[in-house]
Amino acid sequence: MADPDVPNPDAACTARLALEPLRAEHAARLFPLLADPRLYVYVDDEARATVALLAARFAELARGAPAGSNETWLNWVIWRRADGAAIGTLQATLEPGGRAWIGYLLTPSAWGQGYATEGCKWLLAELAQRHGVLEILASVDARNARSIALLERLGFRRVATCAAELRGEATIDHRYLLSVAA
Repeated sequence: MADPDVPNPDAACTARLALEPLRAEHAARLFPLLADPRLYVYVDDEARATVALLAARFAELARGAPAGSNETWLNWVIWRRADGAAIGTLQATLEPGGRAWIGYLLTPSAWGQGYATEGCKWLLAELAQRHGVLEILASVDARNARSIALLERLGFRRVATCAAELRGEATIDHRYLLSVAA
């Protein structure tokens, strides 16, 4: 994709979404979306203060997992096909043995419209079919009702509840697992 403001016509597509590997060049387009503090209420991350800092983070993610970590990092931008708007990101961390952890972040203007479900369904299929993943895991703050409902809608089952910390505050996380048919 030569122009970071136009979704790649070769990106993976669902009915309403285009999914393109994340690059540093996407930072300018995503910066205003990812600056919304509502995105970070239940997530152990924070908005980057400048486009340059977001671009540096995206570059780090695009380079992949650190050498020797035995992980593979996969990250995508989610574009709405109808108007080319960027609406969020998807990510997966692949571990040895056919396991992966997933994450997603959608701008609040895209909440409640089924985009997270559609994007995550694509991600689950991508992980199983292209990467041979057999178990997909997610960790979610126990107060995050939207993400809990999404994971359960996708067929994940809660397998653990554990103490966690979010910006110095004691919290509870739920761990979810989806076993993929071989």
